[in-house]
Amino acid sequence: MRSVLIHHTPHNILDPTNKPGLWLSNIIRHFILHPLLRRNKNRRVAQSTTFLGQGSPDMPFTYSRLQSSKSIRLLEMVVDPRRPTVVSTDLVDFEISSAPPYEAISYCWGAPTKTHHILIGHPISRPLGITKSAFDVLRTVRLLQGTKYIWIDSICINQEDTSDKLQQLPIMSDIFERASMVTAYIPDLGDALSASFFVTCLAWSYLTVREPELDVWRVQRFLRSHPERFPYRLDATGWPSLTKIVHNPIWTRAWITQETVLARRWRLVYGEVCISMGVLQMATIFVDAWDSATTGPTKSDLDGLKEKEATSCIDLFFYKGRFKKYNIEQRPSLADNILTFLSCKATMPEDKVYALLGISSDSTSLFLQQKGFMTPRQLYIQVVIQALKAGSFRTFSISGASHLRGMDLPSWVPDLSLDPPLTGTRAGHNGQYAAGSPLKAEYILSLDRNELRMRGILLEHIQVSSSTITAVRAGVPSECTLSRLALTSHDLTDPKWELACKAVFLEAASLVREYIPDIYVGGVDPFEALCRTLLQDRCPDTSGALDEPTLAKAMDALSRFFAVLSSLDDTEMLNLETASSMGNSQETDGDTLAVIVDALMYQQVAITWKGHLALVPAGTKEGDTVCIFQGAPTPCVLRPVRGTDRYIFWGEAYVQGCMQGEAMDQEKMWFTMI
Repeated sequence: MRSVLIHHTPHNILDPTNKPGLWLSNIIRHFILHPLLRRNKNRRVAQSTTFLGQGSPDMPFTYSRLQSSKSIRLLEMVVDPRRPTVVSTDLVDFEISSAPPYEAISYCWGAPTKTHHILIGHPISRPLGITKSAFDVLRTVRLLQGTKYIWIDSICINQEDTSDKLQQLPIMSDIFERASMVTAYIPDLGDALSASFFVTCLAWSYLTVREPELDVWRVQRFLRSHPERFPYRLDATGWPSLTKIVHNPIWTRAWITQETVLARRWRLVYGEVCISMGVLQMATIFVDAWDSATTGPTKSDLDGLKEKEATSCIDLFFYKGRFKKYNIEQRPSLADNILTFLSCKATMPEDKVYALLGISSDSTSLFLQQKGFMTPRQLYIQVVIQALKAGSFRTFSISGASHLRGMDLPSWVPDLSLDPPLTGTRAGHNGQYAAGSPLKAEYILSLDRNELRMRGILLEHIQVSSSTITAVRAGVPSECTLSRLALTSHDLTDPKWELACKAVFLEAASLVREYIPDIYVGGVDPFEALCRTLLQDRCPDTSGALDEPTLAKAMDALSRFFAVLSSLDDTEMLNLETASSMGNSQETDGDTLAVIVDALMYQQVAITWKGHLALVPAGTKEGDTVCIFQGAPTPCVLRPVRGTDRYIFWGEAYVQGCMQGEAMDQEKMWFTMI
């Protein structure tokens, strides 16, 4: 059966423009799939008119207080088998530990305007205003007959009562963990049937491609190198439909993270069709490989969609698989989860934190107040303090004045209300670096929580720094911060990007030639020190420590640019036209370009007054201070505030030769950051 489905089903079975000779497509589409879908949809619409409707009648429904801190409300939906057009609903309180089986709904709220209503209670029913998105969800997931309990946040929590929301927040994780089914709902974008059938076929196909010794990632690499093993042609009409699911805006919701990760059973309802998690997971394995193998207009459409929606369900499913291995004590910290899901979005800025508490080891009570929720400012500061208490500097990688800033926050606090800020060093918080070891962190927080004092060493002051690739490409000054750079996706096939990459590398290499003597600190060749700095002393593929073969390969690749420096003066070296002629004279090495892009896109090569090479955040300038806090994995750049002993935290840095505690025997001092 599996081989028949894979090899004999037309790839465009649901495409109305397919060739007449593909008789199987027409039979299945016209006489089986479409009629079934149309019948179910019509029945749901017709039978929902008795409890759903438009308008705002008088005497609206009022919520009663929950019985206890462990109580939840469930929406009871009952269809009378003798009168299937009559649906009665009610909101019923249950202790969460003794609640009947219920289905928890995960969906995008959409527009906040309540254009519809639901009639709640019996024998006297009263209307409760709901949004169109909630209306669509209820109409789709309700049973055609029988009794069903549903938990949907916009109805089961009194959104107008802060105390009600405050009472429910600590048990949000329990609500989704105890649900008999968690349903993620996506409205039909016009191709739900096509997407469902294509996903199912791909799931079957995965079982034929997968070998017992290959894991998911090896299967993807195998498919990239063997496109002939794809079950359908790369231009099959089902691929765009699948891509709309994988990169749907629902996956960018902050709350969907815990709603999916904690679910015992999970399904996707796309319009009127259902797709199980197992089937969707197997199908999405093909997406990444298909992306790599696809060119032309379809590729452009996909890249545009990926740029718009940075998060995909692939990332979420991968995290869910890893999360299963943890017990409550082993769960990642809140700071770790915030960095993992930086690209998630939330309507309310505080939800970037609250939505992740349920899958974190941090206690929810630490982020609540007796009188209500913390403000976003209080919340973001609390995230940093809790991380420091646990000995973690994770939040520093997304903090600093070099990052996007919108709210009035101390420089050492990340602004999570904006799009994801860019991290500094690539591997600073996965155990590879230990610049502040073996000492433990020491800090003092001011009473108003505006200043943070930390103990460490003053390592160096910046003497000179290069530009960033993004600054050169955008034509802005090299001292600009990330908030002024073009934070967009980068098409490295664009010649302008390639020119910018070469120009910035040549600028960095010229600084090394001019400011560093023949031998770098510790007796290392300056060019080797530059290569190690660009790679941040780690292997690009394995993320492990940089080994000699990888270093030799990188040095050989980068020397293709470095070798011509002796024939260029400083003016020629920084000229984009000169860089272009260099690039045309020999084939550009892809690995070299990748290294340059990764290291210098939003960071600068800097040299200190004592000759240390460093990668520093965008906007770092002469006179900035490089310090290492006790216990921190990486050094940091601070900007002195003129006329005071205070500093502005600018961002994390990489300093070659100082990443494993080599400098921590120096005299310690306190740094006050504002």
